[in-house]
Amino acid sequence: PDTPTFTLDPETDTWLEDHCPTWTVPALPMMSMVDALAAGACTANPVTALHDVRVKGWLAFEGPRTLKTERNGERVSLIAIDEEGQETEVATARVITGAYTARPEPLAPLEGEATALPYETGSLFHGEAFQILTSLIQTAEGASSVLRAESGVPVGRVNPGLLDGATHGITHDTLTMWHPE
Repeated sequence: PDTPTFTLDPETDTWLEDHCPTWTVPALPMMSMVDALAAGACTANPVTALHDVRVKGWLAFEGPRTLKTERNGERVSLIAIDEEGQETEVATARVITGAYTARPEPLAPLEGEATALPYETGSLFHGEAFQILTSLIQTAEGASSVLRAESGVPVGRVNPGLLDGATHGITHDTLTMWHPE
């Protein structure tokens, strides 16, 4: 079933202005797409997993954008609707809901020297609403980071700001640190 439409507008949803991958035009973050897919699944049960998440391109904002989700069983689609009513599928996923299982054991801490945050070095384009990484260690063996759970991004069903921040420890400009080839 379809859900009601909703509108995102950089004028009122100012957090969008802090996600400009081209440094010029805001785009809906992937994890905000994931959150919309999770919201489209249902509201009665917790979202426990998303499988086969597929994003079909950037959803740029040069003004307000109208969106909706469509659900067919576990499959949920995020749809953008233009001014003429034309619909374009933006992202899809299988969204699993139900009871939570036991959480996994935490990973062992990574030993190493603190690394400058990517917001400070300019290696990541995220503005203030997305800057939740508070400390970072990057070594050839991996990365370890500490995140602030709150951000300027709406929490929604799956806290997309926190999910986005989980990727900020990746060596975006220096992937050769992890894979020299």
